[in-house]
Amino acid sequence: MRSNLIFGLMWAIFFQIFIFTDDGIRWFHFGYLAVAAMYLGTYLYQRRYGYLTLENGVLKLNDPRRKYINLNEVTHFKYFAGDYILESEQHKVKVNNHLLDEASLELFKLEMMKYGLQPGTSRKIQVESD
Repeated sequence: MRSNLIFGLMWAIFFQIFIFTDDGIRWFHFGYLAVAAMYLGTYLYQRRYGYLTLENGVLKLNDPRRKYINLNEVTHFKYFAGDYILESEQHKVKVNNHLLDEASLELFKLEMMKYGLQPGTSRKIQVESD
């Protein structure tokens, strides 16, 4: 979460540097401002709502992309390079464990165990047809 704040401030500083040092204001200078607003907006949103939420068996990442996955439909669950990767037929969600504090990481692991998910888990979901 803090990385979004740092990147947002960095892009805002770039915007100010280019506005005050260039001969004139060009349209692409506002791209720096747009990127800064995106990072700062993500930081503020995640600060208010948290990095992720788990309600009614749905794991949702709280960022502008609105990624979510139903834990009952997870077909693959793996741990790779500091990320927990959950995949289903329709969705794929990466949870960066470095963005979770220790207590939240332990709760995440406990919730995954409740759904029978441990890193390296692969399972088939049977679809019933009429």
